[in-house]
Amino acid sequence: MSSYQIDRDEQIEAIVTAARRPCLPILPSLSAPGYSYLSPEGTRVGTIKATADEKRQEWERAEDVKAAEFRGYLTTASDSELARKVDYWLRGGKEQEHRFLRASRYIESIRNRAKRAYAHAYYQWLRDPQVSDPPDHPNLSAMGAQAVRMNLDKILAPERATKDRRTER
Repeated sequence: MSSYQIDRDEQIEAIVTAARRPCLPILPSLSAPGYSYLSPEGTRVGTIKATADEKRQEWERAEDVKAAEFRGYLTTASDSELARKVDYWLRGGKEQEHRFLRASRYIESIRNRAKRAYAHAYYQWLRDPQVSDPPDHPNLSAMGAQAVRMNLDKILAPERATKDRRTER
C-alpha cells in the first residue's frame, strides 16, 4: 500500500468523523411515556423510546449507517472531489456555508418589508468588500436597522461581533 493511499484513507476517515452529527438533546416525551429528541426549532421529534439510552443508541446506529454510506462514496470519489470534501469538512468551508444559510433564513423570516429590504442590502454589503459605505435605512428606524445589523453580524461573523461589543464598553 502506498503512502498516497494511506493519506487518502486518513483523509476519508477524518471527513467521515467530521460529518457525524452530534446527538440531538433527548427529553421526556410530552405525548406518551418515554423519550424523544428535541429539534433545533424546539419541537420534540422522532419515535418514542422507553429510555434515553435507547434513544441515544438509535441515533448512533443511524449515524453509523450514514457514515458507512459516506465512506463508500468517498472511497470511489475522484481526487478533485475528495479535495473539495476536505475543503468543506476539514478547512472551514462547511461553517462558512452554514453561516450564509442561517443569514438567508434570518432575512426571509423578517415580516416587515422595509426591515427585510434593509437586511438584504446589509447582507449584500457584508459579502461585497468593494463597497465602502453601509446601506441607508430610509424607511426604517435607527433601532430597527441596528437590530438587523447586530443579528447579521452575530450570524456571519460571531467572533467579530463579540470583539466589537467588548471594545465598545
